[in-house]
Amino acid sequence: MTAIRYTVRFERRSSIALRVGEDGSVQVRAPIGCPRAQIEAALEKHGRWLCARREDAARSQAARRARPESLPFLGKRLPVRPAPDGIARRTEAAFLLPEGDLAALLPQIAALYAQAARELLPARVAHFAGAFGARPASVRITGAAKRWGGCSRAGRLNFSWRLVAASSAAVDSVVIHELTHLEHFDHSADFRRLVRARTPDFDACEWELRALAQSLEREGLR
Repeated sequence: MTAIRYTVRFERRSSIALRVGEDGSVQVRAPIGCPRAQIEAALEKHGRWLCARREDAARSQAARRARPESLPFLGKRLPVRPAPDGIARRTEAAFLLPEGDLAALLPQIAALYAQAARELLPARVAHFAGAFGARPASVRITGAAKRWGGCSRAGRLNFSWRLVAASSAAVDSVVIHELTHLEHFDHSADFRRLVRARTPDFDACEWELRALAQSLEREGLR
């Protein structure tokens, strides 16, 4: 019997799915009628992964209760300094923030990132759209936490404000990815080949974005 405490939701599905919540709770989604022993076996099998995810959740919770010392921006770390007038803003050298921990400051931090994203991303979309002969319908900045970007069948491009935490090269790789969906609305082999051909340092950008996603989660920003 596993020592991990968990909750179970039975539903119409064919397999067991495990999830660790932001508070470290373990949630199991299991097929209707699934034996408890099978659920326990799945928990045992993925025990190491679950422990790692719970540790990440604990670090993220701790980060939200602390004031950040620095924040990622375009592949660098900018120091966080007190805002003399109490108004949150970003300069070329630092984030200036009022007093408070990350949880309290997150709406203002998100607004600063979103402002930077609105200034940067439409211009990068226009640059590559011109190079590819693409015609996106619109560009929108969202608060998506799990996806860097998206493209609708109507040609509307969406980008998370968190993307501007990445380096310029990685930002461009996501822009290229979404614009290429205007030609291939799938993730087929043809789509992947075209994205790779258009993206300098494709592998390095992919690695950076995966590492950044994990880092943002640990820091309480995702």
